[in-house]
Amino acid sequence: MNEFVSFLVVGIVTGSIYAVTASGLVVTYNATGVFNFAHGSVGMFLAYLYWQLWQGWGWNPVLSLAVVLLVVAPAFALLIERLLMRPLYGATLNTMIVVTLGLFLVLYGTTSTVWNQTTTRNLPNWFASDQVSVLGVNLTYEQLITVGCAVIVAIALWALFKRTRMGVSMRAVVDDPPLASLTGARTSRIAGFAWIIGFLLAGLAGILLAPGTGMSIQILSELVIFGYAAAIVGRLRSLPLTFLGAMILGISESLAIGYAPASILNDLTAILPMG
Repeated sequence: MNEFVSFLVVGIVTGSIYAVTASGLVVTYNATGVFNFAHGSVGMFLAYLYWQLWQGWGWNPVLSLAVVLLVVAPAFALLIERLLMRPLYGATLNTMIVVTLGLFLVLYGTTSTVWNQTTTRNLPNWFASDQVSVLGVNLTYEQLITVGCAVIVAIALWALFKRTRMGVSMRAVVDDPPLASLTGARTSRIAGFAWIIGFLLAGLAGILLAPGTGMSIQILSELVIFGYAAAIVGRLRSLPLTFLGAMILGISESLAIGYAPASILNDLTAILPMG
């Protein structure tokens, strides 16, 4: 029983990361109508930048986190939205897909070039060995922080969309942009704000995932796949269902690692996001 609970808890932690990244995808899509296939590579790039500030240049970890998520991510999002994405609004779906995939390749190539992948890098935990027992399972503080981040993101986005004028306007813009403009909604400002949220959550998810991946650019960039799988459960609209999908995905993956035969494990974990 303890073994099952252990895998269940680990799955919840993993699902929390998927929930954070999926939420960024849903927010961006709801406000702009653009599904950002570069979402995972944005998280990967920002995670590497966080490593550079903290481990490479010796900055304080909290200051590094604040700079990456509150300064670089918003500035990068506005740059991409205004120079690359704004001309796409109203374009064909194929065009949007090609452009966001192109951004994915640019960020992937830039990251692998700037941070030579022949060099081993690790993003250490903030709390070396501190643990707390939950349901008989020892959890690190980082795992608790990960779940806490997912809960905070869920509450913050619910409040944004349900309780603020900006959130209501973000939902209206994607449904009928001309009508939203007539009611006074500034579509360009709303779109920029949505991209900021998307990039911030992509960076947060990448940073949360990085310590357990050995800074693998492949695993970090694949966040968009798991985020997409969770977002589909919510039909790219419902944040509660998106979080539910992320938890189902994370728990399923953890239980598969724990109980699936080794001969089919790789194939099973690969197809889970597609299920």
